[in-house]
Amino acid sequence: MRHHQRLFIQILSSAALLSVLGGCFARTSVEGPPAPRRLTVGPGKPDVANRHLSSVMIKASVEQRDRSICSGVLISPSLVLTAGHCVCKNGRRVQGPNGEERLVFNGSSCQQRVIVKTYVYNPEQENLDKINDPDDYDALTRHYTGRVQPHPRFEVTLIGSGSAAAGTERRLDDYYVESVRADLALVFLTKDVDAKIPIAELPDDEVPVGTRVELVGYGVGYGQQKPGEQMIELRRVGDNKVKDKKELVQSEALKGVLADAEKIVFDRTGALALGGDSGGPCLQMKRNAKGAVVFSLVGIASWSTANESIFTSVYQHREWLGERKRCSRNEACRSRVIEQSETH
Repeated sequence: MRHHQRLFIQILSSAALLSVLGGCFARTSVEGPPAPRRLTVGPGKPDVANRHLSSVMIKASVEQRDRSICSGVLISPSLVLTAGHCVCKNGRRVQGPNGEERLVFNGSSCQQRVIVKTYVYNPEQENLDKINDPDDYDALTRHYTGRVQPHPRFEVTLIGSGSAAAGTERRLDDYYVESVRADLALVFLTKDVDAKIPIAELPDDEVPVGTRVELVGYGVGYGQQKPGEQMIELRRVGDNKVKDKKELVQSEALKGVLADAEKIVFDRTGALALGGDSGGPCLQMKRNAKGAVVFSLVGIASWSTANESIFTSVYQHREWLGERKRCSRNEACRSRVIEQSETH
C-alpha cells in the first residue's frame, strides 16, 4: 500500500471537498508524534506584529455549517491568490480502463463566490495563541466577497484504493493522490481591500535551493483541532529552507506524482503547512531599489505528506499571474471577470 501518499479527504457541507492540507485539501497520515523540535505554521507563532498582513483567510463556502477555511495572499488590492483545490470542491468520479475509480477536480468544479477576510491584530494583545474563540481577538477584521477564477490548467486526480462495499459509495478517505497540476486559483474581489494592507510582490526569478523563507497560514495544525471544533482563524508564521528539487522524485512519498519544475518542497526540519494552511504563501524577504523591506511571493501551499510540504511555484506561472494582476487593476476587465463568474 502506498501509505505515505494516502490523504484523508474530508466531506465539508454537501459537496466533496478535496482538502490536500487538512483544512482545505487533505492530510497525509502521520505515524506517531511529530519530532519534538518540529515547528509548524499551525500552531507556529502568531503574527502579532502584523508582519504578513497580505496573507488572508478564505472561507470557500457561504454555508454556515461548513467550517472549513483556507489561506491566501493578496497580489493586488483586489486580487487574491490561493490554491485551486481550496475553491474547487466538486470532483467527478471517472472509471479507469482497468476498473479503477478516479476522482477528478478541475476548473469545472469551482465555487463561484468566496469570502475573504483580512486581519490586523492589536500588537499589545497578550497570549494571542491561547485564545480559543476568534470573536475574542482584539483585531480589526474586514470581510470581502470575491469571484473565483482557477488556473486554466488546474487539475487534481485521486485514485481509489480497495473496493467499496456492495450498494455503497467509496469513502473519500479511500483515495490517493495520482497527480497535481497548476494548483492555483485567483479571487477577484468586488472592491479593493483597505489601502493600509500591503501587497505581496510577484517574484523576478525562481527561488534558489537552500533559501530561507517564511510560511504563513490560518490553520490550527495537525491534531490541534477537535472534531467539530471551530477553526481559530489565527494567522501564524514559521520558517523553513527550500529543499533540493532533485530530491522530489527520490522521495518514496512523491514518486510518480510530482516530477515537474512547478513544485517547491520543504521538509520537516522547519515549518510545514498543515490543516487550514492550504493556499497560504511562502515569502522571501528582500529589499527593493529604495532599500525598503518587501516580501516576494515564492509559492502557494498545495499539499503535504508526513514529512514534506509541497508548494506550487509562483515564478513558473508568472505570465498568467502578471496578466491577471493587470486585469484586476482595470475596472472594465475586472467587471467582466465578475460578471462572467455570475453567469456560469
